[in-house]
Amino acid sequence: LQSGREGILMSGTFAQVLNEGSIVSGSSAVRSSGSTVAAFVQNTGMMQGTTSLGTVNLVGDGARVVNAGDISNVDALGHAIFLSGELSDITNRGTLYSDRFAIRMDGDENEIRNAGTIEGGLFFRGDEIEVFNAGVWNAGEGGIRSAGVTGSLIENTGTLTATSIQFSGAGNRIKNTGEITTLGDWDIAGNGGHSVVNRG
Repeated sequence: LQSGREGILMSGTFAQVLNEGSIVSGSSAVRSSGSTVAAFVQNTGMMQGTTSLGTVNLVGDGARVVNAGDISNVDALGHAIFLSGELSDITNRGTLYSDRFAIRMDGDENEIRNAGTIEGGLFFRGDEIEVFNAGVWNAGEGGIRSAGVTGSLIENTGTLTATSIQFSGAGNRIKNTGEITTLGDWDIAGNGGHSVVNRG
């Protein structure tokens, strides 16, 4: 499927896209409207977008993305996956790619699980976010960044490389039993109560 604009536009409740082929878009490969609840995208093929938003761009609570293929964004400011809503999750066992932030998540109680390969950083805002990396994550210049988060967790058992890790807010945690390499600082600032546990 090739499109000069959105590849697939989703709306409604429990909308699903299951992709086993290829979607190449001049904007988002898959996008949902603001009225969408519990959207589900599963990719075992290839998705490529060219947008400052996300190749997979889902708005609404309860969204899920499961990737065992390739999702990339070739826009300099774009994201492979951009979720905006609460109680949403991303599971990656394939490859995600973006020049800056491969993943952006806005909303509370969201979750990311990576057992594949991610090329590009992470930006997230919202409380009680959980990020589990058991794969290879090269966050690059984007790094791992948050804005005003509280009670969130980054747990690394794989390999994580980034220019920097920046946490703001209060009561956030980093747990590492794998390998973390940063060119800059682990900048954990805010209202206090943060913790770092390193056994790597």
